[in-house]
Amino acid sequence: MKKMIVVLLAAAALCLGLPAGAGTAEARIETGRYTAQFMSYGVMPTPLAHARIIGNTYYQDYYGVGPRNATTFRLFPTKRGMIAAPANDPVSLWYHRIDFRRTSYGYKGVSYAWGVPMGDMILRKVRARR
Repeated sequence: MKKMIVVLLAAAALCLGLPAGAGTAEARIETGRYTAQFMSYGVMPTPLAHARIIGNTYYQDYYGVGPRNATTFRLFPTKRGMIAAPANDPVSLWYHRIDFRRTSYGYKGVSYAWGVPMGDMILRKVRARR
């Protein structure tokens, strides 16, 4: 009897078009302006830089004084945030990547170079100017 009820519920769900999976596992990347700061080895901060996220691309200037697009990364959404890397191939992900997770103030991530953690990267959301 229980087996028949389960089969009927599954058939009803398929007929009504209800999703049967877990859904997408990707978080939405928030487009906007940020301030970026790298903490080398977790203790040596760099000056603040201006950063922008437009679509799935990350742009950063050189510590607030350089051109607006001095650093450019592709963004790949994950369950809890995103990965920033020059490209999506395994070599570039090993060479340099930043694994970001979403926080209440923006994003915080660990920067990897050659597979070794090099420090933390903090992106703080900047309010829009009027």
